[in-house]
Amino acid sequence: GGVGIACSNKHYGVPSNLLRPTLGKDMGDGWETARHPNRPLIVRKDPVTGLQETPLMDWSTLKLGLGGASEEGISRIIVDTRHFKGNFPESVRIDGCCANPAFVTDDEVCASADTVYDSSHVSKVEWFPLLNRVALTAD
Repeated sequence: GGVGIACSNKHYGVPSNLLRPTLGKDMGDGWETARHPNRPLIVRKDPVTGLQETPLMDWSTLKLGLGGASEEGISRIIVDTRHFKGNFPESVRIDGCCANPAFVTDDEVCASADTVYDSSHVSKVEWFPLLNRVALTAD
């Protein structure tokens, strides 16, 4: 089990929908965000990766029940875009952290998520990539 503890946008859903044990029956079972108000008129793509060059990313922070406590850790992540035919996300990146609740609060975890790739920021939470940013398509 798990719970969504924070996200950048709750326009059409909540991040806990990302933790459903089954596939969604319609878009209401997912987490869809509104268009970002600061989105540029012209979106540039990285010539190497083909991904959009933008700092504008929607995000969610999910707290997993066991956090991959088995020896194997997290073995599978499903990113289901089946009901998002024309408005699926352009890409996804998934990062993880080990945050023992005896030493760090959910608020500290969420605050540290903004600094995942900022090496000058010191935090009690150490983030690591589970899935590097990859392009998505409609499922």
